[in-house]
Amino acid sequence: LDSRLEFKVYDALTFEGTEKYNAGISCFLMEHLEEPQRLLKNMASNLETRGYAFVTTALTADDLGHVFEFRRESEIICMAEEAGFRVVSMTSASPPSHPDSRKFLPRSIGLILQKRKNDVW
Repeated sequence: LDSRLEFKVYDALTFEGTEKYNAGISCFLMEHLEEPQRLLKNMASNLETRGYAFVTTALTADDLGHVFEFRRESEIICMAEEAGFRVVSMTSASPPSHPDSRKFLPRSIGLILQKRKNDVW
């Protein structure tokens, strides 16, 4: 398997590959960016048509390191669709309990995205 797999590390917001990739991964990065939509747009621009992206991020998880706070799953879905993806699968997870004083339940979301071929699909 390792002969078929290659790992590369670059700035995810500015990377311009010399080729198109069939998959990309971003795990719990978006909430640390001032403009998380730039990450999704750049991922889409570096993926081949119908290529996949696996993306996770925190929702309503107030933390000093979090620059951007997502409040609803729909915010991330809209960003992904605007970047040129369609949502193949999504799951949202939360802790089993939380204080009643919290307005929003801290949780996380995982998405499997596919780069669309055109505006319809």
